Amino acid sequence: MRSGTKSDRAAIAALFCWRAAFGHAAVNYRRARMTREQRIVIAVLTFLGASYVYSTTIMAPLLLQLAAQFGVSAGTAGLTSAAYGVPTIVLGMLVGPYSDRYGRKRFLVSGALLLAASTLAAALAPTFALVVASRFCGGIGAALLGSSMTAALADAVPYRQRGGAIAIVSTGGNLFAFVVGLPLAGIVAEATSWRVSLAMLAALFVVGAAAIARWIPPSHASATVAGVRRLYRLALGDRSALLLLAAALLAGFAWTGWSGYVVVFFQRTFELPQGIASIFTITTGVGFFVGGQIGGRTGDRFGNRSVGIAVLVVAAAAYAAMTPAALPIAAAAALNVVLIALIAARVVTIQVMLSEQVPAARGTLMAIFGSVNAAAAAGGVALAGLAIDIGGFGLFGIVCVILVTTAAALLVFVHERAAVDHDDAVAARAGTLTGAK
Repeated sequence: MRSGTKSDRAAIAALFCWRAAFGHAAVNYRRARMTREQRIVIAVLTFLGASYVYSTTIMAPLLLQLAAQFGVSAGTAGLTSAAYGVPTIVLGMLVGPYSDRYGRKRFLVSGALLLAASTLAAALAPTFALVVASRFCGGIGAALLGSSMTAALADAVPYRQRGGAIAIVSTGGNLFAFVVGLPLAGIVAEATSWRVSLAMLAALFVVGAAAIARWIPPSHASATVAGVRRLYRLALGDRSALLLLAAALLAGFAWTGWSGYVVVFFQRTFELPQGIASIFTITTGVGFFVGGQIGGRTGDRFGNRSVGIAVLVVAAAAYAAMTPAALPIAAAAALNVVLIALIAARVVTIQVMLSEQVPAARGTLMAIFGSVNAAAAAGGVALAGLAIDIGGFGLFGIVCVILVTTAAALLVFVHERAAVDHDDAVAARAGTLTGAK
């Protein structure tokens, strides 16, 4: 009898733990399965998202070959990545409201086609300056594309299923870029030329544009565009939102700098050929996938602010241990997985907090967040290149420690809002917009 009681208690405890970890997702899944049309939209946007992420990181395994061909330093070659992020800083924030007015589809198609054309132009460019200019034009296409992808997904997928859909698109994009795309780009470049790797990326965007035109349904115009100025005042008037944006910018500098030079790190530190060094980006993809999942779950359980502070502090220690290059290659690869997992957890926790910080201006705040990420992408690669040229990866590691430690300090002063009911948030947003007219 006593044994049976213990078994019952164990079963109840196991059921409680299961529901605590997976209950809401399981309930939502049983309530409504994805339709065929929704699955197609998710598949197309996952492919497009993978190409989008790949385009932001593709220069990482190509930098030394590019630098050698044009007679510039590795740090200067990093300008090809920095130039890509510059247009998105401003255009991404401005384009968002107008995709509501004119529809997501035209921005998605035009962005993908511009990325295809500019990437092909970079592959054919005869001078380094034209490569940088072509990548800058690609950044304009990325701004058109990136500002509308999440909105298009939200148009197609109901709110109670949207979290899982966004996770598929986001995780799938990063997993492809780092596990498949970057190693393939490095191997192809070593066997042929960096130009061939870029031409292959251009082909992906052509396929993506065709898929959008065929399978993404047109969205309807929204009446909320009239309140754009009011929404920006709401978003930028929240102190905690500004602190979160600042923390994302500083930590983003370190992350994009590291991701932009991770292949160069393994090439220089361990004297590896380009193709072999590119394979180590697989650890980046695995780390991002694992860290994103863990960050979301632990943030829900223990609070996103607390988890964000903790992972930033540990990430600072990981940067300090990784960059002096005293580790064996296996240990460096393992530590890279840990470092990227911490970075991914930081990305998720800050994004979750921002999504609830100003419910009445959620879309506007996330558009600003996108511009902040673009600024981090542009500035992080440039900052990393400068630090590496001056003092090697040791100096870059010190810079990263300062950046992420400061970001952790900023999160200490953030007031994390509790999640509100979706219907209440929609009502609040509607009321605010009505008052803004």
